[in-house]
Formats: sequence, structure tokens, C-alpha cells
Amino acid sequence: SIDLRFNDGLGDEGNFLRGPPRRAGVSLLTSGRSLSVGIVETKLHRSLCGKPLCDAILEVDELTEDTLRTVLSMVPTAAEEARLLAFDGDPSTLDSPEQLLR
Repeated sequence: SIDLRFNDGLGDEGNFLRGPPRRAGVSLLTSGRSLSVGIVETKLHRSLCGKPLCDAILEVDELTEDTLRTVLSMVPTAAEEARLLAFDGDPSTLDSPEQLLR
């Protein structure tokens, strides 16, 4: 397999195809929705040059129409919002998409 050809015996840390191992976080969204929000989060991070989304929203003049449409696509549904608001654990334990929406 391709994994065997690129694994240098160092475990996941040495496999450049997968990158560093990810810690598992608490997921409140469906896997598909979480993946979608994660992709959008990455796209926004690049288009905003690393500026936090909340700062970019407060400085509306820097947001393009495409960026605003992207942000609107991430708005949680009523059911997702209820799950996110009901979470009473440590927010840092949430997966990245859930942290963004919370």
C-alpha cells in the first residue's frame, strides 16, 4: 500500500502524507456537517489572511460577497444550535468546527 511505502518507521509523526496526529475532540455535529464546516473554516482562514472571523465581520468593508456567502453557509440549523448551546463541557475539548460555531 502507499502508506507502507511512505512510512519510515517513525509512526504517524513521520508520515508526511497524514501530518501530525490529531487529537480527538467532542463532536456535536454530524460527520458530514463537521467536515463541511471544517473545509469552509480553512477557506475563510486563507481568504482572511489569518484574521479572526469575528474581527473581519466587525470590519465589514474587508469582506467580499463570496466570503459573506461562505459565512452564511456555516450558520447552524436550529437543532445544531440547540446542541451547541446545551454543551456544558470544556469548550476547548470540542472539535474545531464546533468551536467555530459555538
